[in-house]
Amino acid sequence: MSYNHLCDQAREVVCADARTRLRFAHSERWIGYTRAVEAVEHLEWLYDHPPRSRMPNMLICAPTNNGKTTIAKRFLRRYPSRPSDDGEHEICPVLFVDIPHTPDPQRLYHAILATMNIYLPSGRATSAYEAETLRHLRRMQTRMLFLDDLQNLLAGSIVRTRQSLNLIRFIGNALQIPIVALGTQEALQVMQADPQTANRFEVFPIPLWKLDDEYLTLLDSFEKLLPLRMASGLSDGPFAARVHTLSEGFLGEIAAILLRAFRRALKDGQERITLDTLDAVRFVPPSRRRVEAVQALVA
Repeated sequence: MSYNHLCDQAREVVCADARTRLRFAHSERWIGYTRAVEAVEHLEWLYDHPPRSRMPNMLICAPTNNGKTTIAKRFLRRYPSRPSDDGEHEICPVLFVDIPHTPDPQRLYHAILATMNIYLPSGRATSAYEAETLRHLRRMQTRMLFLDDLQNLLAGSIVRTRQSLNLIRFIGNALQIPIVALGTQEALQVMQADPQTANRFEVFPIPLWKLDDEYLTLLDSFEKLLPLRMASGLSDGPFAARVHTLSEGFLGEIAAILLRAFRRALKDGQERITLDTLDAVRFVPPSRRRVEAVQALVA
């Protein structure tokens, strides 16, 4: 059989055992839907931007579980760390940092340093963390800084939030590098705390998926990556509508539904995903999970 409904890589494993096919299906894959491709292209533009005193920045804003971190990781793989020519340290063109859940300037500096595997003794002044952060970022020739979960800055007081935003703006100015923040809708509230910082960040929204042609193309892309021996027709009207309802438009939920259905199809020996397969996996939409969990506890 030709298995024309699959991509080349999936065709290579479609006749393998179930465990091999499951491992393939669960491997991280890039699906270049339009908004994701546009985001990566804009990141490339930022990365190549000549240094200047007021660098352009970007806020990738999306609901949780809707692909923003996947976009960042895709870009990071293009610019991996490497040893310096003298072998004394790492060259890190792009640094990805998780913003602490309890934000303040010193914790944020500590998070950046820890990402570079640099740890300072406790009790130092914030200025010491600042100096070491800038020194090591210059030493590692960092050209772009990602800050994930910007909404975490809301966990602090308004003063702490403004201080942290000032810190972010200061790093960008001092090093003349673009900064890319990632966050949920609440990240927009963070930016409102400091209009000077907000004016320097272009917001790049990634909305929930609608039941449209782009969504159907996405389902076709997933089908090419799921090594089943028969075509499922994931973009067919009733099936596509059902997956959209269950996922509520979240990209991560769409992927989870299809992976669960894939596992079920293998287990049942069906070699294709159908509406009956979706019924069998009993997927609960994200908005219903807490309600059903509570109901199960009190039943």
